[in-house]
Amino acid sequence: PLRSKVMFCLKQLCINDAQQKNVIGPVVMYEAYDELPRYPENDDFTSNCCLLLGTLFISKENCKLLWDHMSERHKEITGDITKMFKAVTQNVDDAIEAVAKRDAEERRERLIELRTRLMQFLKAAHIRGQLSRHG
Repeated sequence: PLRSKVMFCLKQLCINDAQQKNVIGPVVMYEAYDELPRYPENDDFTSNCCLLLGTLFISKENCKLLWDHMSERHKEITGDITKMFKAVTQNVDDAIEAVAKRDAEERRERLIELRTRLMQFLKAAHIRGQLSRHG
């Protein structure tokens, strides 16, 4: 589908440019993140979505923006860091589960890498006190 091709092009635009990651990320990452678990049968979509998000999540600013976005979405649990970590990574976890059912090991590995990158930032930022608890 066209969305998959657009995600690939956006990834190419920002892959080696930190400034582009910070320009493109806030515009597309929330929608891409929400759509990640929706099309597990479409390998092209899953791959390009995963690659785009993985590229955007290299930017600490984008990880922080996703955290803030999810804090707003889940205000009832923002005081519980464990529940917030789970809420922030839920879409990736759902996509991993859906792809695993299809025995698409390469896609599953990419999703696990994406989740690992996101969690590494979130844990480090939490330790440094950089994650707001109130959105």
